[in-house]
Amino acid sequence: MRRLPERVVSLIAAGEVIERPADVVKELVENSLDAGARRIRIRVSRPVLREISVQDDGCGMSREDAVLAVERHTTSKISSEEDLQGITTLGFRGEALASIAAVSRMEILTRRAEDPVGTRVLVEGGRLVAVEEAPSPPGTRVTVRDLFYNVPVRRKFLGPDRSEFALVAETVSRLAIPRNDVYFVLERNRKISLALPPSSPFERVSRILRLSRDDLLEFSRDNVHIFLSRPGISFPRNRIYTYVNGRYVRSEVLKKAILEAYGSRIPKGEFPAAVLLLSLDPREMDVNVHPKKYEIRFRDQEAVFRAVFEAVSAALGPEIIPEVSGMGPSSGPSGTFRVVGQALNTYIILEDDEGILLVDQHAAHERIRFEELLDRVRSGEGYSTPLLEPMVVDLPPDLAPLLGDPLLRRIGFEVEPFGEGAALVRKAPYLLTGRDVGEALREVLEMLSSKGDAGLEDLLIEGVKLAACRGAIKAGEPLSREKMEDLVRRLMQCREPQTCPHGRPTMIRISRSRLEAFFGRH
Repeated sequence: MRRLPERVVSLIAAGEVIERPADVVKELVENSLDAGARRIRIRVSRPVLREISVQDDGCGMSREDAVLAVERHTTSKISSEEDLQGITTLGFRGEALASIAAVSRMEILTRRAEDPVGTRVLVEGGRLVAVEEAPSPPGTRVTVRDLFYNVPVRRKFLGPDRSEFALVAETVSRLAIPRNDVYFVLERNRKISLALPPSSPFERVSRILRLSRDDLLEFSRDNVHIFLSRPGISFPRNRIYTYVNGRYVRSEVLKKAILEAYGSRIPKGEFPAAVLLLSLDPREMDVNVHPKKYEIRFRDQEAVFRAVFEAVSAALGPEIIPEVSGMGPSSGPSGTFRVVGQALNTYIILEDDEGILLVDQHAAHERIRFEELLDRVRSGEGYSTPLLEPMVVDLPPDLAPLLGDPLLRRIGFEVEPFGEGAALVRKAPYLLTGRDVGEALREVLEMLSSKGDAGLEDLLIEGVKLAACRGAIKAGEPLSREKMEDLVRRLMQCREPQTCPHGRPTMIRISRSRLEAFFGRH
């Protein structure tokens, strides 16, 4: 046995907290928030490893604190073992800066408002190189250069630069959700990729989740504040953000409570978009389970689960499952069906000799479009159509790098990069028109970003599903009798008319005998 050199100990400690560029951004931004910042600017280079800078207008540090901050096991946020049981801040500035400094070349420029001049601290590989006076605005700017220059093995485990930047953008979005009072700006190569000015909590969440006002629910009860996508809106990847006392955490308990409350309101294998903000006494949880404080342990998991489940259930409203016979291959309308009308501008009402059918017009049109587009894609004939004028579509920074994926052309998109964070669409799947082109492109790119290990056929089918959904007849859209009759006939010609591509039923039947039982006509 022998004692490890201090430099090796520092590198090991840094490796527990700093695994990739996004971890640097997380720690630095959390420090800025704890310092009372109201404006935070994150700048990264291309490649991300070369330079990361986080500047804030927070309280700043004195010369003495700035020097202490890059030493291990130094912090202004805890002083005793008891303090660990009631942590309310996001991070420990000294611990974060020391870990980052151990694996980079770091510059800290900081000044308190009451100080006449600022302080510059230079650290290289954990070694203090210089401390000097320097002009500085109030606040702190930490610049991290050449990340992992002294641990090259760490670089080998990183993804391509576009993936690492996408993780940075996701990290900034996660941190920004509960702090709608703070102005966040993310720049790459001096071009703004994300700008989030102060706004209401609802506006901040809808902007980050990319949901319209009509598609987002907000609900509060006791210590639970939640934002939820409306039933019927779902996504192929997890878009659930959970926070406890303002800190983003990963918790299977919280995630399970949300998903179980949705129940059958979303198709199997899909996810809602949700933001959960939970307030708890710090003594009722342990945030020190994970070095990055992502994971959390609750003292009373059952009580937490119940509180979240009940709040989400109340927000979504009752889940009504009609007492109707299931749809089998023979229970669709006969050739003798008659269109009675349209209910709520959403459901087509049919009758035949066996009873009444309700057809969900959006789900039915989705099924028709999906099979039609999939057949054309697989045969390679006429599935793409030129737009009358090329369309510019704005993209989040994490999706723009995926524009070159060959799957886009397979399903009918012809796109090219158009500056930073935008795409120029020249052709689109022939089923799409107008604004649905942009929405469909963004959704397909989101699917591509989350399906890294899926096979080409699976990706193709998912892409066609998304393109089929966009542009399908919407719920709430009035239809003429001729259009309703045509829609039902085309649906019955499909290979699988009973469900939409996502697995939702396209129709339900209420049999004559069930109707008679309802009204006592036995």
